[in-house]
Amino acid sequence: KPITLIESGVILVYLAKKTGNGMYPSDPGEQLEVDQWSLHGQATFGPGVTPIGHLEHRVPGDNAGAKAFFRGRAERLYETLNLRLEGRSCIALDRYTVADVAHFTWVNRHTDQKIDLDRYPNVKRWYETIRARPAVQRGVALVAA
Repeated sequence: KPITLIESGVILVYLAKKTGNGMYPSDPGEQLEVDQWSLHGQATFGPGVTPIGHLEHRVPGDNAGAKAFFRGRAERLYETLNLRLEGRSCIALDRYTVADVAHFTWVNRHTDQKIDLDRYPNVKRWYETIRARPAVQRGVALVAA
């Protein structure tokens, strides 16, 4: 029976489960870890860093107060992610999962957000590693086309 899905996070988990590619674990404890960090990317990190990118590039006029507020929020979120990635290769588990995908999309826009990844060395290391993955490069190229 055909199904229709909405919400990128649900689609990510569905595809990972369907393909069995290991991006969504079968262990219930690991699932919770992946779920919480996937939701962080989708419901906290992404919506928290998006406004500064819009204010920097798409909203005309002097918005100094709004920029300061949203820049502070974005920097706190990058710092949270930086702390999480201390001594870790990936966000949720010791391997690439949908939680990494859920954050990568937003971190990949760090230049639009005017976020200097040098201030967040763990995020920078993680970002460069994820961005070097061939499948990620293909996906980024599709979006840029």
